[in-house]
Amino acid sequence: MVKKYNFDESNTLANMIIGKEKSIKEMIGFNKVIDKNGNTYYKSNDVLYRGFSTNNIISYDDYNKLNGLAKQEALLSNIIADVSSKSDYVSYVKNIVLDKDSYNIEVKDISKYIYNLDKQYYNNIIYIEFDAMSDNCKNSRIIINNIAREISCKKEKYKYTISDKSIRKLYIYLDKGNYRINNIKMYSLDYAKVENSKMELNEYSFLEKGNSIVGNINSSGNGYFIAFIPYDNGYDVSVDGKIENYQKVDNEYIGIPLSKGIHSIVIKRNNRYFLITCFFSYLGLAFMFFIKYLENKRRFT
Repeated sequence: MVKKYNFDESNTLANMIIGKEKSIKEMIGFNKVIDKNGNTYYKSNDVLYRGFSTNNIISYDDYNKLNGLAKQEALLSNIIADVSSKSDYVSYVKNIVLDKDSYNIEVKDISKYIYNLDKQYYNNIIYIEFDAMSDNCKNSRIIINNIAREISCKKEKYKYTISDKSIRKLYIYLDKGNYRINNIKMYSLDYAKVENSKMELNEYSFLEKGNSIVGNINSSGNGYFIAFIPYDNGYDVSVDGKIENYQKVDNEYIGIPLSKGIHSIVIKRNNRYFLITCFFSYLGLAFMFFIKYLENKRRFT
C-alpha cells in the first residue's frame, strides 16, 4: 500500500500522518534507537495505521476553516470527507502572539536573524506561515531552524512546521534580495495532546496479494474507512463481497462510508484502467521523442 505526501522529513506530524515510523533526524515523538550494528536512528510508536476507520468525520468546508497547524492535527484522528454535517472538532492549537506581522527587508548578502519566542516551548510543535515575495528570482530562500523555502518573485504563502524538542529562538537565514513579508502567523501544539491519536482509530489489518489488498476491520461505529492509496479511478473496492463506490478523502486518498461492525475489505487494481493509463503514458513518451526528432531534424537542415 503506497502512501504519498509532500512533507518535511523533520515534521513530526507529517511523519505520523504518512506512517513513517523511522527517521535519521531527532524530533518530538521519535526516540533514539541503536541497532545491533551500532547504527543510530529515531523511531516513533505514534504513527497512524496505513488504513483505518473512524466515526470522527470533518467536512471539507469545516476543515478548510482551520489554520495550517490545526489541519495537520485534524488528520491524526479524523477523516476529511465530502459530507454536509457540521463537525464538533475542537483543536488544541494555540496562537502565539507576535510583536510584528510584516517586514520589508533588504539583504545584500546571506544574513542571519534571531527571533526570540515569547517563552521556552518544550515538546511543542511550532508552526509558522506568512506571505512573501523577493526581487531575486534566481536564488531567494528563507531558512527557519534548518527548514528552507525558496521564495518566488510573486506573492505566495510559505509554511514551516518545526518539531524541535525544545525551542526558545528562531534562527532565520535569508539569501540576497529585497523581501516583502506580511500576514505572519504562528501557532503551537502540545505534542502530548496528539501522541495517542491512533488509539481513536480502528486498524485495517491487511495483506498484499498480487494486485489486491485484502484485509479485515472492526469498525466501532458508523463512519468512514480510508486507505492511504492515492485517489484515481483505477480500483475496485468491495466490502463484504459487494463493490462500493469510493470517493476522495483527506484531499487525496481512497475512502468509503463504513457501518459499525466487522467487515472484509478488498481493494483491487482494475486492469482495464491500468492498461489505459499505460497506453496514454507510452503515447505521451512517443510524442515527446517525436517532437525531439523534429527539433533535431530542423537543427541539421
